[in-house]
Amino acid sequence: MELSELLEKIKIIRDCDRCGRCCYCKKIYVTEEELNEIREYVNNTGLEIEFYEVEGIHIVLKQKEDGSCIFLQDHECLIQPVKPFQCRTYPVIYSPAALVVSDIRITKNLLTFLCQSGKCAYSVEISDFIEGCRARVEYLEDEYAWRLLHSEVRRRIE
Repeated sequence: MELSELLEKIKIIRDCDRCGRCCYCKKIYVTEEELNEIREYVNNTGLEIEFYEVEGIHIVLKQKEDGSCIFLQDHECLIQPVKPFQCRTYPVIYSPAALVVSDIRITKNLLTFLCQSGKCAYSVEISDFIEGCRARVEYLEDEYAWRLLHSEVRRRIE
């Protein structure tokens, strides 16, 4: 399932007011593909910024000293057109862990996710959420399996 398909299945109950609270104190994991898109966007916009770090096999966007995302400026995302999947779908988190870590309301066949401020709410049908989780987990398993393999091969060569 493609990102655009997942985004189409999310229904806005109360739209984001861009308070920026979701951009604080969260690790934003990016894939190689997202990293390349962000890198190209950053280079094309003239931003001179070291924006990511590698933690084991994970690529993570850096945070400023106040805990905010490196790309948050005046409550606006500097990379809005290419922001990572994790940010594009927030507060809907396509992970089985979301049921534990997110503020979710469950009614009949619908999950409603609230953002940190409680001001925005997005809902998705349970079946679409499960399908989206499955697709996202499969994608990430493949992404990290290859990254782990490359990392291990490089380690053994050295």
